[in-house]
Amino acid sequence: MLRRRKRNDEPDYVRAARKKVRAKKWFYRHFSIYGVIILFLFSINMLEAAESGWYEMWFMYPALSWGVLIALHYIFVFGLPGTNAGTREWEERELAREIQRLAPDMPIETPVAALPAEQKSESLSMDDHLELREVDKNKEKKKSPVYRTDDLV
Repeated sequence: MLRRRKRNDEPDYVRAARKKVRAKKWFYRHFSIYGVIILFLFSINMLEAAESGWYEMWFMYPALSWGVLIALHYIFVFGLPGTNAGTREWEERELAREIQRLAPDMPIETPVAALPAEQKSESLSMDDHLELREVDKNKEKKKSPVYRTDDLV
């Protein structure tokens, strides 16, 4: 008998990937159900129009209203088409912008993959803003057996 691993033992990135795949699976399932039902409604509409002699496209009402929900589901799962909104690079870039907005004097290290092409060569490092302080020479000369509070870390 095969033993399943507990999901608590999985790393965070595996759980995140599993969640993303599950969201895609539910979107594809939702879209296929939409296609089957709208095709069924279309065929009923066409058979009814052929029998009665008058033609009204009533199947468009559920197709359009449910289609809007399908479009929203697509945007929720895959992001806006034509943009990279929702991707990991976009998320890292937005996080860097928010940190920069909240703490403008602190440069942050942005992953090179998340930077636009023109900034990849000019990426900042966390060590670029650090400075060494001068050591007080008089402190080293005074060797007192009693510790002061400013000597402690």
